[in-house]
Amino acid sequence: MLFRSVLAIGIWFLLTTPQGQKHHRPIAISIALLPAFFICVMIYMTNKGPGSSYYAGLNLIVLAISVVVRWTVTETIIAVSGVLLMYLVACLLTGTREDFSIIFNNYYFLILTGIIVVVGNHFFTQLRLREFAASYELDKSRKQVEATNQNLAISNTRLAEQNTALEKANREIMETEMQLVQ
Repeated sequence: MLFRSVLAIGIWFLLTTPQGQKHHRPIAISIALLPAFFICVMIYMTNKGPGSSYYAGLNLIVLAISVVVRWTVTETIIAVSGVLLMYLVACLLTGTREDFSIIFNNYYFLILTGIIVVVGNHFFTQLRLREFAASYELDKSRKQVEATNQNLAISNTRLAEQNTALEKANREIMETEMQLVQ
């Protein structure tokens, strides 16, 4: 348990360094693979192999890859593949030929969960891109409306000035006419 905590703190510390921030994507994948690795170690150490109840933890990790951490589709595929590979190795190291059906069923379920996660992540990424594009277009339209409103305000000010000048000119013409009549 202490070893796992030290590794997690080491990964966190690595992410705070300039080099870690530069390569945060590959390092972040280890965040998902670290608990999966230790669950696979527990599956191996229980000597129950594929029949171990720790298998459910791997499904939770695969789901967390999509729900908690927002990665690209490629990163999600890498993380899910890593979990699948570690589980297969843990089962093959402890399993017997009689356990093959359990391995197959568990692996099948993990693959289906992985497919759901990857496809869901793909659609979520597309949704985020569309939302970003819509937000960008909305902001662009808002700026155009503000510019148009500002131009209209300037035009209205000029029009008011011209109206004032015309009214003054009309008064002067009327005064001149009155003087001519007198």
